[in-house]
Amino acid sequence: MLDSIIEQSDGFAEVFPEHKFAIVKILQETKSLRVGMTGDGVNDAPALKKADVGIAVEGSTDAARGAADIVLTSPGLSVIIEAVFRARKIFQRMKNYCTYRIACTMQLLLFFFIAMIFIHPNSYDCSGHTGCGSLPDTFALPVIVLVIITVLNDGTIISIAYDRVTVSQKPEKWQLPVIFATAGILGLIATIASIIMVLLCLANMDHDGRSAFFKAFGIPSFSYGEVLSIMYI
Repeated sequence: MLDSIIEQSDGFAEVFPEHKFAIVKILQETKSLRVGMTGDGVNDAPALKKADVGIAVEGSTDAARGAADIVLTSPGLSVIIEAVFRARKIFQRMKNYCTYRIACTMQLLLFFFIAMIFIHPNSYDCSGHTGCGSLPDTFALPVIVLVIITVLNDGTIISIAYDRVTVSQKPEKWQLPVIFATAGILGLIATIASIIMVLLCLANMDHDGRSAFFKAFGIPSFSYGEVLSIMYI
């Protein structure tokens, strides 16, 4: 009964310090809510300490500052809204980073593994093309190219810090299974797309019977070196 009254009420007046503490405790334990508490006096210290996020406002006493998690240095409470807004933006960007990092790593590992083990360039006929020459049995992976790919990938990840993200209206929690599932699907799609691209490029090395896909766009046949360049890009 008491927990329903507290949840449905818009505010309380003329309460004692023990009442503030009890309100925070009931919201935390009965309703399983994340509770933020603001205060400035000695009587607010117990509730500030009990709350998930205790916020001491500007000009508060030493006791309130010591019990709080955050101490505001500007007057007013509007800075709390800005702090929550920025924190949730950072949270979204962290999720984007994890998703991108997992998906990108998965794509690189699976794509190069499959390309080296299961795709054999010498099984594709490129007769009639002057830049063809003898094709190797497997793709080569120069170390310098892998280093460049890694550096460029890290440069791309830096831009995530400036992503334009949608801020959640409610507090969020880490859901690692969802992040791994999303990243896994994206990484698998990217891997399949990369493999299809390489197979189309290899088929396009035949000058006479080059890939109908590239032929439709008027793209000439490729040499093996051009296929490698497209593969790394």
